[in-house]
Amino acid sequence: MMAARILYLQQLEQEEQEGEPRPRLPRLFRQRTDLFEYWRDGEFHARFRFTKERVRRIVDLLRDDLELPTNRNHAVSAERQLLTALQFYATGTFQRVVGDTTNISQSQTSKLVKKVSLALAALAPQYIKYPE
Repeated sequence: MMAARILYLQQLEQEEQEGEPRPRLPRLFRQRTDLFEYWRDGEFHARFRFTKERVRRIVDLLRDDLELPTNRNHAVSAERQLLTALQFYATGTFQRVVGDTTNISQSQTSKLVKKVSLALAALAPQYIKYPE
């Protein structure tokens, strides 16, 4: 796969030098596994700091804010959005590393963390009560 991509890039460079228009690179869609099925309960909790059941409850609360009304362009599910943000919060690592483990690009990881953070913050008044 890597060798084919290198040959493709070399061909593009040669065509560019010859003055031919450069075609766009084909879009790359990564396979996304079901993280609820992939990780055992203990491993899941270690990575996301929540149980699978608790994550499902949180997803149900946030689904309307997170899920897109379309599946075009391989839209990221509400579950994967929340898990990506939770892993970022839990590990405190770089977005690129979190994205690599969940098969999402760094830029998309950044957008998802912001989106999930805002959705969680909107729910805070319902679940956090400060003393008066």
